[in-house]
Amino acid sequence: MYGSRICSMFLRLEENQGYGYSVMQKYISKIKADSIKSRIISVNNIAIQEGIESVDKVSTDCTNIETNVHYPNNNSFIFDCIKTATRLLKKIKKDKKDDNDRLDEQRKAAKKLNYDINNTK
Repeated sequence: MYGSRICSMFLRLEENQGYGYSVMQKYISKIKADSIKSRIISVNNIAIQEGIESVDKVSTDCTNIETNVHYPNNNSFIFDCIKTATRLLKKIKKDKKDDNDRLDEQRKAAKKLNYDINNTK
């Protein structure tokens, strides 16, 4: 719900005005390539000034991997986030077995909910 409020504020929608895919596309299509380019340049300049980025070396990765892509929907995006968060949290908490068990339970519950949502008629 919090993300929806931030998105509504960003899109400058009325407080209780709902929005869907078509509204998002309407506003996204208004963003011009020059605007994005200028923002990226600004962010990079700040990163260079703060010492976060270095202009000495540039590394790129153009690896292509063939994979099956699932049809995107809101619950699959959320489930992908949960899977990724669980994997990363497990890396952080390697030594705490109890926390990993709880993370597995949450992931399994999310997987079941994702399955139920996909199979709802």
